[in-house]
Amino acid sequence: MGIFETYSKCLKKRERAGQPDVYQYEELPEALRIQIIYIWNSAIGPTIGQGLLTDSREVWEFIDDTLSREVGIFYLGGRSKDSSEERCKSFLRNASTNEALDIIEFSFLCMQEMATRSHTTQYANDAIEELNHRFKEHGVGYQFVGGQIV
Repeated sequence: MGIFETYSKCLKKRERAGQPDVYQYEELPEALRIQIIYIWNSAIGPTIGQGLLTDSREVWEFIDDTLSREVGIFYLGGRSKDSSEERCKSFLRNASTNEALDIIEFSFLCMQEMATRSHTTQYANDAIEELNHRFKEHGVGYQFVGGQIV
């Protein structure tokens, strides 16, 4: 999915023209977290109903189960009755910066590993390119390279 340069983004770029790029590492802005959820929606795909898109459901469950185990909790954000997709999204929106980076890194690694799915609208390489663009756009000094956040 292409990136649309809104008027306000272009205006900010013009205002910063000639100034050095300054990146921060302490905070992931809410807008960035929401944009990552949009990338997930197009690159992993949604779970619809009772497993109509089984592949997506399995990916979301794998992310949820693996990270829950690694963090040492029973399930990621949200409520236990929520779907794995909903819990992953809730976790990203509310997690600390380091925990958010954990789920971003792991989810994009999963995207790279999963085969092309007919129900997705964005391929893994495009999703990674957009993620790295969004990090830069928000002045966040991370990027996803070689299967990890650096």
